[in-house]
Amino acid sequence: MPSPAWREAFTYMWRETDDIALQVLKHAVEVAKSDCRDYADDFRVPRTLLDPKTIHNANKWTLLHVAAVFNHLQCAELLVKSGGRQALRHTSNNGSTALHLAAMNGHEAMVKLLNESGGSLKALNSHGRTPLLEAARFKHQGVVEYLTAVSAERKALRDEQRRKIRAAKLESGGGDDVSDDDEEEGISKKATSMPPVAAIGEEKDPGIRFPPI
Repeated sequence: MPSPAWREAFTYMWRETDDIALQVLKHAVEVAKSDCRDYADDFRVPRTLLDPKTIHNANKWTLLHVAAVFNHLQCAELLVKSGGRQALRHTSNNGSTALHLAAMNGHEAMVKLLNESGGSLKALNSHGRTPLLEAARFKHQGVVEYLTAVSAERKALRDEQRRKIRAAKLESGGGDDVSDDDEEEGISKKATSMPPVAAIGEEKDPGIRFPPI
């Protein structure tokens, strides 16, 4: 079960500013590290941070999910540093990663942080949507433009790598057996054929979004 320090961190991240929540979170990290039974040497992180049982509510959110929803950038930086890719991969009970929730709520700086830290742009939640599709669904233009640009840049890099591999194989007399992948991280054919963000849906922005269970 989560320690009292972790439960306190959850509470402060829900109710307080990023600066205040960060101090409580730092304390929780130090408390966990001081207990050898809660420390994973292979990941250099508290086990309570990585354990799926470390949740806040029935949605199975980790501390990183909470940070993503409430846009606690400093807390997210500490959690990513502590938990690494395993923290980024953890999903809620509807399959949403922290990156999904940040995109859904239009937190562009948080989306950028989680993406640059290794969050997956092609992860699908239980509704079959990537972070990009969630951002588009709620008409967050800035997030959509950022994720689209990142995906296009990655595609261009992969295309260049394929070109070089093909050229090298042809030069050496080998066959051209490098397969093309039309599916790009976070952008499927469905996503690239979407109408402009402003045309998607008519609902008003309700503010912070809590994904359905």
